[in-house]
Amino acid sequence: MTDTGAALSDGIVDVEIYNASSTQVAQQSFSSQSFSAGQSSTYSYTWTAPTTAGTYTVMLGVFSSGWSTDYAWNSSAASVTVAAGDPSEYGFETGGQGWAASGSGVASVATSTAEAFEGSQSLAVGIDTSSATTATVAVSAPSTPAGATVTFHVFVPSGTDISAVQPFVLQGASGNWLWTGDYEAMSSLTAGAWNTLTVAVPANAATPLSQLGVQFSTNAAWTGTVYVDSVSW
Repeated sequence: MTDTGAALSDGIVDVEIYNASSTQVAQQSFSSQSFSAGQSSTYSYTWTAPTTAGTYTVMLGVFSSGWSTDYAWNSSAASVTVAAGDPSEYGFETGGQGWAASGSGVASVATSTAEAFEGSQSLAVGIDTSSATTATVAVSAPSTPAGATVTFHVFVPSGTDISAVQPFVLQGASGNWLWTGDYEAMSSLTAGAWNTLTVAVPANAATPLSQLGVQFSTNAAWTGTVYVDSVSW
């Protein structure tokens, strides 16, 4: 900012951020500021934008000590646009977040914009099997707490040879490798749409868990892509 008026001694520089409803969501003030006429000064304020989509307006002001006098005020100094995203623990908006194939049957694991339950992308799991098998995709050492209910969203395309889907959590050695899953036959799911499945982590589970993931069972050789998105607890 540049002082275009007279010199200022012991003033306050104020940074305020407002949402689209004109509600203040953040503020940072810098006290004991002094400027000579024509002087330019730089101020830095780190603000973590909320996950709520919308446009946020940055306003700047210069006040006297004690806030009694308003020397300058800019109600539209800048704006920040937050796009719709996915606030889930695993929303895959910025990458695969450590999810990978576990065992055979999975040919690829990558983010994709082809399908998304929330936000703009999901985790695409490419399955390539030469016979009936179970393909697994999972993340190691998730921060899921004991007793939590984990919600998964899974998309299986129409015309698939996927016979069942099973989200699961797996404890480690200290939990005797206890497996907890929710086996769902495709007959109880809707192909070509997002399905919501849940798994309850045992209240006495040893954490951190060893794995959290999804198994896809096929009843024949099949090549295709399934999607996982918005995994949360």
